[in-house]
Amino acid sequence: MTELAFYTGMRIHEITLLQLKDVRYAGGVVLYIDKTKTKAGERDIPLSLLAPRSFVDRFMEFWKARKNNVSLEGLLFVQIDGRPWDPSHTSKEVASVFNTYFVQGMIFHNLRDAFASHLMLRWFAAFHRDLLPDNTPFLSQELFNEENLEKFRKMVLGTGIQRKFQDEFTHMQAVLAKLLGHIGPMTSFESYVHVVDLLFFFFTKPNTPEYMNLSCKAAESLLQITYPSLPPSLKGRGIKRIKTDDFLQLQRDLIDLPKPKRPIPRKHSK
Repeated sequence: MTELAFYTGMRIHEITLLQLKDVRYAGGVVLYIDKTKTKAGERDIPLSLLAPRSFVDRFMEFWKARKNNVSLEGLLFVQIDGRPWDPSHTSKEVASVFNTYFVQGMIFHNLRDAFASHLMLRWFAAFHRDLLPDNTPFLSQELFNEENLEKFRKMVLGTGIQRKFQDEFTHMQAVLAKLLGHIGPMTSFESYVHVVDLLFFFFTKPNTPEYMNLSCKAAESLLQITYPSLPPSLKGRGIKRIKTDDFLQLQRDLIDLPKPKRPIPRKHSK
């Protein structure tokens, strides 16, 4: 269950309520989620495109063995005595294992955070590999090999004719929200994605601390706006050089944050 949560971002109760009939094949293994807490949570999860082949094979072996013993209406995961798993109890048991052998304070729900954060790193590796140093630690993980990145691109872009902006950050936001079962990307990024600062670092790494060199396409992605809304200084072809402080202020203006206050010089008494 823990591996399934990490590779799919499913909630604990969605996993414990998963029935054999919810595992379907449509060009690959797809999980149909309809027992969830919100309407937005009803979704199809393309397991074959999200998880490594080794995990999908093990998952399907488990599914087939379970199918030989119960009907398709039966639960996929049950305890040894056949009783259903209680989501709250299961979450506590998994948290106990995490705290004993891995990280103190980690809970089952953190696997959703890990899924969301890894998904954004995979998007960056799939579409902006040239901006990542070869010795970037996560590139050695199985999810980041070329086979799995190609499957990831297929999930994001689809199999038909690629449409404009499908490889953009804004499109990936919508994909992430859909996979997590959120009504929009705001919740996904506020509560689940913890690598935005790292992505920003990779985008700006080729630049000096004082200046950034950006194409209009990169500026659109970082500011999350369309080309007509770009400031005139960032429009047009070629690379534009802009002060980092000015670019950060553009971001503040877009989300209505006040300008940082300058320290008031202290007056020296005579």
